[in-house]
Amino acid sequence: MLGIKPLNFVLLLTSVFITPTAIATPAKASSVEHLLQLSEVDVVIQSTLAELHPHFEAESESIILRITGSDQLDAHQLIASQEIAQMLFDTTKQIMTQPQVKLKIKDIMQTVYTEEEVQAYIRFLSTPEGQSINRKETEIVNQMQNYFQSLAENSFHTANFEQKLEGVVTRLMQP
Repeated sequence: MLGIKPLNFVLLLTSVFITPTAIATPAKASSVEHLLQLSEVDVVIQSTLAELHPHFEAESESIILRITGSDQLDAHQLIASQEIAQMLFDTTKQIMTQPQVKLKIKDIMQTVYTEEEVQAYIRFLSTPEGQSINRKETEIVNQMQNYFQSLAENSFHTANFEQKLEGVVTRLMQP
């Protein structure tokens, strides 16, 4: 066997298969901080908030319609709905812009990524293409969320689903 002693052969195989994972070092806090700056997390948060505003408006209208049992909002209810939408927006903004949110994002990134991955990501985001792709990621995520929300709404508003839902509710409401 090529003149390699069994113990040396095992060590050689072990080093070949383990070394790639053994050299991966945990991400450094300073590197992740640099990555966060390049990722423009604050811009992503602001963009996300802007994208959420129409959802808050729709949700607040839905809340008012459920409470009143109306089919559409009158002028007074529309004002109340707008106030609720603004309250939802302000509360979400307050939550998303707390310093601990960025600290948690940093902690997650530091846990998930290795230092080598962070450095590769930094190199990528340091290019014009990387910056462009990074900015478009938010748009992609938002469009996917809208698509999935549309799919869900369409699925939940079919006669078949409503019949199943009615059957479950009727069964659960019986003593």
